[in-house]
Amino acid sequence: HARLGDEAAALALVGHVRDRLRARDPPVARRFLDAARALLAGGRESAGLRLARAATAVDPALGEPWLLLGRDALSRGDRALARRSFDRGVDAVDATDARANRLAGDLAWALGDRPAAGRLLRRAWIAGDEGAIAPLVAVLAAGDDAAALERVLLDARGELGDVARGLLEVARGRPVPASLAAVPGGNVPEVLWHYALDVTLRD
Repeated sequence: HARLGDEAAALALVGHVRDRLRARDPPVARRFLDAARALLAGGRESAGLRLARAATAVDPALGEPWLLLGRDALSRGDRALARRSFDRGVDAVDATDARANRLAGDLAWALGDRPAAGRLLRRAWIAGDEGAIAPLVAVLAAGDDAAALERVLLDARGELGDVARGLLEVARGRPVPASLAAVPGGNVPEVLWHYALDVTLRD
């Protein structure tokens, strides 16, 4: 029902199912999660979050609903609740689920957990979320893991990838490539500024 935007029917279904369930039911929890995603994507925050909470009640071991609740808590300024929700959900996230890993990685980064953010965003990227490369670069550039950053940048695509590979050449002591020299400062992707400054100051 939530996929059709019928919030009242979706929420009535939640109440009906929860009243009848007496044990953990992963398939039902996943249906609640799918409905929560659809409602949240459509801007129906209250109904979407109720479905996410219902999913955690039906199957507490399902990770993504906890992350959705954590993101909401953080948006309301409740970092403690956001952290608890993150901790409840993160270990259950499937390493091959790009969407859940991206959600977990973004939440970890917002909570200031750089190691977790780097691990989760890398998994999201490997699983097929090419958009995860930008926050992943930001996370790695903010830390001291230059080797990991360089490995990621070598595989980056588009303008970000072109600029990144030029910076890697400079970091390795080679002349500034023409492709990088021709890039105006204003065109350097924002997520690369920290790394670009670090490379420039090494000399």
